[in-house]
Amino acid sequence: MTRPERAAALLFALRAGDLLPQQRAEDARARLSGILLGLELAGAKPYWLGQEVVVVGAPALRALYLRALAHVGLDAAELDGETAVLRGLTQAALSLSLIRDPAPAP
Repeated sequence: MTRPERAAALLFALRAGDLLPQQRAEDARARLSGILLGLELAGAKPYWLGQEVVVVGAPALRALYLRALAHVGLDAAELDGETAVLRGLTQAALSLSLIRDPAPAP
């Protein structure tokens, strides 16, 4: 994540490793995911640097992002994706009911 210019070399090494019989497919997928996650966070760094960060999503994916962010010294909060969706839908429903049911005229 601190050297995104190395991504092409990392990806090529991953591809070259695919030609070797000892590289397992699940290991290659894990490395690819790590490379892409690092690139994503590096590219978004101007948006999260110095900000309070909350990682929202499924538990396994949240754990990966939290680990990557901790690696660069960021202590992010987390929120379950399903919980976030339900809270958002509840707020939307409340907002719509307030709009559709205005206070009665005097």
